[in-house]
Amino acid sequence: MKCNSLKIIIIIVITALISGGSVYLWQNQKESQNTNSNFISDEIANQTNKEGEKNSEVRELYPGGYIINNRLFYSPELNMSFRGMLETLKFEDNKFTAETQPGVIEVLKKEDGQRVDDFIMELMENEGGNPDICKIDWFQDGSFRIETKEPYIPTEDELLNAIKENNPNLNTLDDYREFCSNNSLECTWNETSFDDKYLRENCSKYAKSSRGGYFQYATEASGSNIVLFINVNSNKSGDASWIQKVDLMPDYKF
Repeated sequence: MKCNSLKIIIIIVITALISGGSVYLWQNQKESQNTNSNFISDEIANQTNKEGEKNSEVRELYPGGYIINNRLFYSPELNMSFRGMLETLKFEDNKFTAETQPGVIEVLKKEDGQRVDDFIMELMENEGGNPDICKIDWFQDGSFRIETKEPYIPTEDELLNAIKENNPNLNTLDDYREFCSNNSLECTWNETSFDDKYLRENCSKYAKSSRGGYFQYATEASGSNIVLFINVNSNKSGDASWIQKVDLMPDYKF
């Protein structure tokens, strides 16, 4: 009965987070704490009194971290949830990965009182990044990325030499220019690859790239030290990521 009650609580919390909006619920947690507690208790009683009703499938990935119906993960300890294709999800070395699809969610922790941007720059430097070349860009959705202060602009000779690997018939810059007039997407990707390489070499593996690496932090939290690094494609191409949506809730202290 204790195990079933725990599963019911997790299901109810997740349902509330999805239907009401995770950030909104946690921002208003203090005012509604007693009401929510009574609501959860009533729901547990209602569920346990319904004989023959099948509960949602809940399995524990690690202590305090639960997967629901292979589509939703929730951890009260980390104050985070995410949705996706979670049938083969595993958690090792502070990283969520799936065996069958690309994508990584890495759980990082800053020090108490440490500014999140200072933490990210320190993390980048520890991985060989150069703060003179790199910066942090914040976005309205609460995510942020490591970028170069100035983009890398390759020369035409560099572009020609790179694209010749798959197009050996291109021998001159005139050949390259004519090729690009008919194959603009391939040439654009070729140019982008130089900027990606420059970014990774100078701003570490945590830098933004065309493969989709970014950070997420509960900026309105008072006490949360959790910072997530989310790489949707994890250096692979062609396959869709198992990651669909990630929510990191403020960790309010009462």
